Order: sequence, then structure tokens, then C-alpha cells
Amino acid sequence: MEKSKKWQLLIADAVIGCIIFLVGALGWGLFTETDPQRLLKIAADCATVPGVLLTGCSALSWMGKKGTFDLFGYSWSSFTGMFRKDSYNKRPETLYDYRMRKEETRKPYRISTLFVGLGFLAVAIILTVIFLCNEPTTTV
Repeated sequence: MEKSKKWQLLIADAVIGCIIFLVGALGWGLFTETDPQRLLKIAADCATVPGVLLTGCSALSWMGKKGTFDLFGYSWSSFTGMFRKDSYNKRPETLYDYRMRKEETRKPYRISTLFVGLGFLAVAIILTVIFLCNEPTTTV
């Protein structure tokens, strides 16, 4: 993949992550909060959501690239193939043939999604550590 396309994907993933962050921030009232401790907690939660979503999407993309879900597609195509007109005359495709056919058209793995998701998770961890370090302690 060319370098400019990689940067475009990275920027697109970052924009998606920021949109998810802003939706969470609006939903949890980040911009109306005045307590600094509560502000840190909400910001950490808002950064966790896109981090987990983008990292999970990246993991699913990698698993799909490796052919993990081919069995489901093969099962579905075999099931629907039974209802075609020429199903009795046609020899069914084997799982190996199906995998080889799908391998030719598989999309590349999007590692940029993983980097952006891990970046949001790192921000969430940093904000959580700051929140926990500044938490007031009570003595009994």
C-alpha cells in the first residue's frame, strides 16, 4: 500500500475515534462539568470507549484477514447453494477451494486502526492514573 493511502487511513481512523470521544463527552456532560476530579473520570471513560472499539475492530480485521470466519461464509454459501436450480448437477465447492477463492479477494489488514485504538487506550490509562493520584484520601 502506498504511503499517502496509509496516512489517509490513519487520519480517518483518528477522526472516527475523535467523533466517538465527542459523542461520549456530550452524553456524559464533559463540557458542563466543573469538578476537576469528575472531569478526569469522564475524560478517561470517553477515551476508553473509542480505544476499545477501534482496537476490537482491528483485531476482527486481522482475524478476517487470516481466514478465521471462512467457515461461516462457506456454510452459508453451501446452504444457499442447495436451493439453486442446478444444485443436483453441480459438484459442491470444498472448503479448501472456497478459502483459496476468497484469499484472492481479501482486503489488507488495517493496522492503522490498531495504532489509533491503542493511542486512545493509552490516553485513557494516563487520565485514569492522574485521576487516581489526585483522588482525595479520607482518614478514619
